[in-house]
Amino acid sequence: MGLKFSRLNLLLTGGALALPVCVVTSAAAQQTIDLPQIEVTASRTAGAITGSSTTVITAADIERSPSQSLPDILSEAAGVQVMHAGASPTGVNDLVDLRGFGAFAQSNVLVLVNGRRYQDFDLQGFDFSVIPLNSIERIEITRGNSGTVLYGDGAIGGVINIVTKSSPQGAFSSRVEGIGGSYGYGQTRASASGTSGPWSVSLFGSAITSDGYRDNSDLRQGSFFGNLKYKSLGWSSYLTVAVDDQRQNLPGALPNQTLVYPITLATPRASVTPFDWATKKDFNAIGGFTQTLGSGADLIVDGGIRRKYQQSLYFNYFNNPGFLYDPSTAVPANFVDVVMTPTSFAPRLDWTHSLFGAPGRLLTGFDFYNTQYNSDREQDQGLPPFHRYDIRQTTAAVYAMNTSTILPQFDISFGGRLQYNLIKGSDAYNAAVDPNAGFYATNPQAPPVDRIEWQYAAHLGYEYRIAPAFRLFGRVG
Repeated sequence: MGLKFSRLNLLLTGGALALPVCVVTSAAAQQTIDLPQIEVTASRTAGAITGSSTTVITAADIERSPSQSLPDILSEAAGVQVMHAGASPTGVNDLVDLRGFGAFAQSNVLVLVNGRRYQDFDLQGFDFSVIPLNSIERIEITRGNSGTVLYGDGAIGGVINIVTKSSPQGAFSSRVEGIGGSYGYGQTRASASGTSGPWSVSLFGSAITSDGYRDNSDLRQGSFFGNLKYKSLGWSSYLTVAVDDQRQNLPGALPNQTLVYPITLATPRASVTPFDWATKKDFNAIGGFTQTLGSGADLIVDGGIRRKYQQSLYFNYFNNPGFLYDPSTAVPANFVDVVMTPTSFAPRLDWTHSLFGAPGRLLTGFDFYNTQYNSDREQDQGLPPFHRYDIRQTTAAVYAMNTSTILPQFDISFGGRLQYNLIKGSDAYNAAVDPNAGFYATNPQAPPVDRIEWQYAAHLGYEYRIAPAFRLFGRVG
């Protein structure tokens, strides 16, 4: 098997200067930069929502970018701000903001993978590091709340839809890429894809290690993304599996309180919490099929399940008679053990039609999401929990969005969504094992929650194309 080498350049990786990298590619791939064809059923939008401001970042754009984290690549688009809250070169804990929501962006910017919600209601935001860069076909950034009709709540600031590669063109291709940098940074990316008759498979993997710029900011992460697809006349099906395993040490924020902490902004590499850590294991499986019904209509049915395990341990650094900051006296103070299980079912109809002589497209469907959240709070790992949270959130929605071409250069779209939300939660509190039980002024047990809400969204937009590079658009919603 012949080998070829390419992309010998300098990369800037999260503040670390990366060394020249070597990419190894099998000769069977011929042109490794060729991109698979875009499947319109892979994403619910399959392009811009008429009347909205949309930017598309392609796989070629990602390949050319010197950035090596997904948030940094997103920040190259107009109007996208990134807050590097975790000081990680891969985007762990980074916050991506559209339309200026700042610290509240994690509740108002919806992140999707192949048109499916990938954000949890625990308000931790989306972990951009779990998606290998080499698995991305394109990223659709839709600003404003125009995506609310198709995707539901959390999309007031906008929607970021990450569409992964799924349909390789050649019989077989493979690629291995390595990156090395300062502060112990190293990353290996590998991909392989091929087709045989009606079957196709795409596999992507990434392994990352970093000592971090700050003390106690080490990162170890491995991720895998695979897609198996079968396609025949009028029928296609797929199965996508994603796995992520991550450990991140937590250096803490720099408080700049000289009377309390000896660590300030003048010592930016130091850690306020030198022993705190967190781990995350994530497994996600999604499967579905597309059936052509005739007359330009496709029935798309898919569903999925995800299982996320998170653990973190926080220490008390004031465990001495004088209640002064002293890491040498630190003891475990709070161990968090979380298991979260989101499930989903999302059938929809994609119909290309011609009404009153105007060609158009109608997308309508039903979304069902259920998330079970269980979290134990203990003083240390292995001890009985003093809080045991049990929360369930269920949403069910119907939606429809129609886009019609009135004139060759003029489109209009309109649609609506009706959504039912149910949330139930309880807290089982055990004062006998809570070391702080005698210090609370009020009952620390959280009151139960049992709430139902109905929400709705509406959209009306237009687009007028004056020239290939110039258009007017607007919407109300």
